[in-house]
Amino acid sequence: MKESSSLPIVIGLYGFSNSGKTSLIFRLIKSLEKAGFSAAVIKCTDKNISSEPAEKDTSGFRAAGAKMTSFSSTSETNFVLPTIMPLSQILEHIRIFVDVDIILIEGAHNPEIKKVRLGDIAERENTIYTYRGDFDALFGQILLLIRR
Repeated sequence: MKESSSLPIVIGLYGFSNSGKTSLIFRLIKSLEKAGFSAAVIKCTDKNISSEPAEKDTSGFRAAGAKMTSFSSTSETNFVLPTIMPLSQILEHIRIFVDVDIILIEGAHNPEIKKVRLGDIAERENTIYTYRGDFDALFGQILLLIRR
């Protein structure tokens, strides 16, 4: 693991729907953990998201004007902000909440972050690798970035 004072690397993954992004991220997380590294994930989507149906408490809290709601249980905590947040701000919040070596972003568009393309989708700015099923090669590239 890197020194806690260093920032995690950020790598986005993008591809057509059903191109294997989520499955690849699951595999990367497991392999990173086996190698002694930790990961966080951001999933970007163009769909509306909600953690609870409209008739439930937290949706009601948001409708009443709460600036943030939180689910807290004996096994996890979930924060819900009723606002669109730029990627830079999401990354900063992750860095505050957890110390990780890498942040993976599914559906990455931001031109400033390094990206892995899955399949034949049009290449986005700052694409560093095109994944075509060669997991070991991709994983090796990611390890090199983390260890820098």
